[in-house]
Amino acid sequence: MKQYRPHIFVVVALAIVLSSGWHGALRSALTDLRFAWQSRQASGEIVVVAIDAPSIEKIGIWPWPRRLHAELLRRLESADVKDVVFDVDFSTPSDTASDQAFDEALRAAGGSVVLPSFKQSAGDGGIATGLHINRPLKQFADHSWTAVVNVRVERDGLVRR
Repeated sequence: MKQYRPHIFVVVALAIVLSSGWHGALRSALTDLRFAWQSRQASGEIVVVAIDAPSIEKIGIWPWPRRLHAELLRRLESADVKDVVFDVDFSTPSDTASDQAFDEALRAAGGSVVLPSFKQSAGDGGIATGLHINRPLKQFADHSWTAVVNVRVERDGLVRR
């Protein structure tokens, strides 16, 4: 029996942690420690493009014309950025000329661009009946990668997964 004491102790400790709800806090603390130990400088090879309220105010319209995204993409490509990730919804058409300019910029980027897909609950009358994913328009998706960008903010305000 003496040889099983450490195993019994571990099982009892795990049962206490799991039944008390501490497992979430423990997992978060361990994740935070792991990322603190692996800190490193940004390489500048990957750029995430997101639009905040001051940027919208500066441009003065929403949504932004896609020609602006095309110009930004061309500038990033000329700066030797390896990958560009947009956090902007490209699931609906805008004006034809702007869409064409963005499509040409994506084509010139040669597959180094990631465009977002957004998961949303689909339903009728407030009742969720399924899942809908807003994907980039086909003309844009043909020259880029797509990635689901929904994230869950945890109770402490951090995104860990």
